[in-house]
Amino acid sequence: MDMAPAAIDRRNYRECIDLELFEHQRDFVAPNMFSLFLAAYEPDMHPLGICLDGEMTGFILYDFDKDLDGWSMSRFLIDRRHQGKGLGRLALKTFLEYSREKRGDVELHTSAETSNAPPIA
Repeated sequence: MDMAPAAIDRRNYRECIDLELFEHQRDFVAPNMFSLFLAAYEPDMHPLGICLDGEMTGFILYDFDKDLDGWSMSRFLIDRRHQGKGLGRLALKTFLEYSREKRGDVELHTSAETSNAPPIA
């Protein structure tokens, strides 16, 4: 199993937009189309696809948060067809390695809705 981050660009943005959540998860994460729109106009926001064996299976939006004076992972999702396989943990590990290579050993912030138990665990 080969998991890798992928820049979102003209070749794969539709694949990113097509990633889906289960109905009960949709209130917890903004649609990827909205996240890509923000990233197009906010210079400190960076969209990243998470690919497993060449197929986009997840999405991360990370940014420099001026209020925190640090890097933040503001969006994180695994497509509903790939949930329950341990890919969330693997994607997070892959992103942390990518972040260290790109930004060095910096503190990374994230958040989750308190009613969304799986990501908090």
